[in-house]
Amino acid sequence: MQPREIDDGEYVSQYGSRQTGKAFFWDRPRPRDFDGLSVMIGRLTPEEARQPVRRDGMASHLDGVRYAKVGDLRALGMEVVHTPSRANPDHVSVRRAGEWGDEVAGRFNECFEGPQWYEEPEGGDDG
Repeated sequence: MQPREIDDGEYVSQYGSRQTGKAFFWDRPRPRDFDGLSVMIGRLTPEEARQPVRRDGMASHLDGVRYAKVGDLRALGMEVVHTPSRANPDHVSVRRAGEWGDEVAGRFNECFEGPQWYEEPEGGDDG
């Protein structure tokens, strides 16, 4: 599978969960995330976003997704690159040169629309 260019006007989706009782979306790479944060091309449903992340079981009220416009992420100095894999052909890596501290994490979060949770109305409760 060949990577493709992603336009600034496109959206990416980020999977999140409420499994701990509170809404959680990664806002900075973990030490093992050598390629940046993972998102997916398009405005996916919570069920669609869950599939490549969880890979088993059924979607539930614990599964959510949030959306960002690629151009907004790039305006922060983020690199948004299509990094497809066999398991996830729509995988995108969001990376940044330099430190990704609290300020960057906060600005990253501001790029995203409020989360959409599985089987809840659009713009439902965020946590």
